[in-house]
Amino acid sequence: MKNKRFINNFLNQHFLYPYIEKILIIACDYSMIDKYTLVRILNLSKYRTITCEICKLPLNYGKKKRWGTIDHKIPKSKGGTYNIKNLQVAHKKCNLNKGDKI
Repeated sequence: MKNKRFINNFLNQHFLYPYIEKILIIACDYSMIDKYTLVRILNLSKYRTITCEICKLPLNYGKKKRWGTIDHKIPKSKGGTYNIKNLQVAHKKCNLNKGDKI
């Protein structure tokens, strides 16, 4: 909860909006945060709530069946990488339904 409060306070600094992605990618490059945390923070800054990139509905962290996963936009089986630009937040069900489709 402490980290969530920090992230929300950080994102509420409106003058930082143009720089948030760059700041966080640099933090990821220096191993200050991991890629999965970075993807969730970028999603939060985009939608103001953690949102599934596939169905565009908010994630509900209170229910395990709606727990978020990290999805590869281009699946690993089709040559996708672990690059930040290829990762997105998705409901577990949406991720499973998408399978290896692009």
